[in-house]
Amino acid sequence: MANAGESANEIVEQATRIVFLENVPNEEKIARLKGLLRRERQYSNRDTRRLVSLQRNEQRRATRDADYFDALEAQSLWLQNRVSEIVKHVRFNEDTSQKTVMAAIIHFQTTGGKLFSRAPVGCFSKKERRAVLVGKKGMRVSLYKALLFKHIGKAIKSERLNLKYSYTHRALGDYMIDKELWKNNKADYLKRAGLEKFSDFHAVIQELKVKLHIRHETTNRHILDGTNQYLTVRNTHDFTLTTPKLPDDD
Repeated sequence: MANAGESANEIVEQATRIVFLENVPNEEKIARLKGLLRRERQYSNRDTRRLVSLQRNEQRRATRDADYFDALEAQSLWLQNRVSEIVKHVRFNEDTSQKTVMAAIIHFQTTGGKLFSRAPVGCFSKKERRAVLVGKKGMRVSLYKALLFKHIGKAIKSERLNLKYSYTHRALGDYMIDKELWKNNKADYLKRAGLEKFSDFHAVIQELKVKLHIRHETTNRHILDGTNQYLTVRNTHDFTLTTPKLPDDD
């Protein structure tokens, strides 16, 4: 806290230190700056404008998540050393992957990781684009790469980005038998799998319908005659279901 003899310049210096504090949330920085502005001191218009400017600048940074992007950019080189070569050489399936992510990956692979000033940013959010792009032709390359790697990881996990050669991250259709192969060899495939009885869909579905109907009748009868002790129907026609405890494994 300021003492009685504290000068306006000292207050401005305090405000500057607050702005550049590390490991302090933006909201707390703004609260501290507001506390400085509320003090009953007489400052020159110039000092007051400087304090207000610092506060507004920090508010803008908080709105744009500037501290987060700065931290991400600072860690980018560490990330690049571990991920860049992987992204350069992994082959993604362009036909089944999200187009905006693929555009950025293709640009990265084509340039060997040496990005042009206007690399694709279609997969980035508005905040991310605002943070990456500087002026009309500038770009924070290190931040761009860190964000791209983050989006690639998320897209692979959500299956919006598929690999051509992978056991776990290929497109769903790539795990299935090709349509033409299935059409020409269906009987042989079913025989080899011991599934000949499932070759006639209409016969199979009719048999399942009959079995399901019998199960429904049995379940309803057990409820009405009280055989089913795990379900209780009340007069209001709603019910309570008790799940039986499973035996412990040996």
